[in-house]
Amino acid sequence: MKLLIVAALALMLTPVASARLRMGGNVTAQNWAWAVDASHNVPLPDAGFVIRSGSGSFDGHTMTLPKVGQGRWTEISVHGAFLHELGHAYDFSNMTATRRVAFRRAMGVPSKCKWWTPCLQTSNMWKGWDGVPPGEIFADEYAACALNLTQREYIAAGYASYGWLPSEGSDEIFCGLIRVKT
Repeated sequence: MKLLIVAALALMLTPVASARLRMGGNVTAQNWAWAVDASHNVPLPDAGFVIRSGSGSFDGHTMTLPKVGQGRWTEISVHGAFLHELGHAYDFSNMTATRRVAFRRAMGVPSKCKWWTPCLQTSNMWKGWDGVPPGEIFADEYAACALNLTQREYIAAGYASYGWLPSEGSDEIFCGLIRVKT
């Protein structure tokens, strides 16, 4: 049985290794499977970090994730939190200032609003995001794109999300900006 698990993990790690994604700490086979699945739809971060139990955050070195059953966290919402935080890892390791500006422009966010500055809604393109930095919106969109879903589909399925809803048809634009090879 152990040999079977090791062989399965080796197969799962092959696509991830080419992206130079390195995870340690409380990383599970499920985390690797989610990363491999995501790699079919979005580029993975060129990053290394450890996974710890927590509320859901990424600081550049540590990803904290809630546990299934902790509070109202379900497997699908933890999966969404993992992909959202993976989006932050991708942002920190692969996004350039130019790509961030392009993402903000596609959102309709004014140039005076910086990537990590809470912004006020300035267009009809994004609803329910007053006071949330574009970097958080990016991470939510990365998670939806990783699953090949629109934000509406992502939220309806029960994945963890801040709840932003871009205008109809704009998900393709955002996913296209994320999928640019770095």
